[in-house]
Amino acid sequence: IHPLPARQLLVGMKAVFFAAESFVARHEHDADRVMIILHGRVRVVLPGQSSPLIVLGPGSSIGDNSLLGDPRWAGHFGIDADFVAEENTKICYIMAGEFQDVIARTASFMMVRALVRYLS
Repeated sequence: IHPLPARQLLVGMKAVFFAAESFVARHEHDADRVMIILHGRVRVVLPGQSSPLIVLGPGSSIGDNSLLGDPRWAGHFGIDADFVAEENTKICYIMAGEFQDVIARTASFMMVRALVRYLS
């Protein structure tokens, strides 16, 4: 990413803390942001289950596919799932709409969009 859009994305990011055993994201709520785990661990569990499918740690992300319009928090896994803080956890996030707005204003994206229009 070019430095200016990257800076705009960083400015739009916010941090939030989750206490151990609290829900970070629930399957019944639409994914509207991309979250990155900074500290702590988050369990991915099927709704109504307690055994984790996987445990995510620092650097892992949640809700990535919300950028593509997928309303599932676990869309990149292809499932509906809940995300539960396994321990006190710090996460940063950016709203999907803000991310899409920044990307839509970048020169490379506008060039690709113009090329697609020209070719269609």
